[in-house]
Amino acid sequence: MSTANVVDGRTARWRGQRERRRTEIVDTAVEVISRVGPTASVADVVAACGITRPVLYRHFDGRDDLDRAIADRCSLMLLDHLQGRLSADGGIEAGLRRAVDTYLDFVLQHRHLYDFTRSADRGRPGAEVVDRIRAVVVAVVAAAAAELMEEPDELGVPLDDVFAVGLVGMADGVVSHWLSHPDRITRQRMTEGLVSLLTAAIESVVRPA
Repeated sequence: MSTANVVDGRTARWRGQRERRRTEIVDTAVEVISRVGPTASVADVVAACGITRPVLYRHFDGRDDLDRAIADRCSLMLLDHLQGRLSADGGIEAGLRRAVDTYLDFVLQHRHLYDFTRSADRGRPGAEVVDRIRAVVVAVVAAAAAELMEEPDELGVPLDDVFAVGLVGMADGVVSHWLSHPDRITRQRMTEGLVSLLTAAIESVVRPA
């Protein structure tokens, strides 16, 4: 075996070990945030990992990189939660109600993670982190909308870049407001109102036959 092959093999093993360690750190960070809350610090994460801050930053290019990795993990968790729970059974309104309830279940189950991804304090790349989560939701909504509609090509606006983004923005604003003021309105009433808005939005852009 040549020296080059030996070096390449060692490099591949090191890269694999680094990726595994990086994944373990993100797993632990998610657990820490879920337990401590959105104010969890790097000190909390390294303590839970049993490592030092310099060791942590051998695997991440700073706090922003760690936050992005956590956001990506949250995106995968949300995607796993949504997939298999959305269907066209019962028509558009029933599908929308199912989608809203499924999303709310996830947010309430992982409230600390939700608050973390929306936090922009302490120099975190808050907007970018939220955008990474929103991109996943938009993709899921676009796919679900295409399934729910008999003729998605008849939409008067682009499905992915305008329609799904608009629906997600509307839903996100309503849900965020409700989470901040849960005593003003019940979850059921908020859900019914949001579903009505989303249904009306869909009907307003579907071209008549």
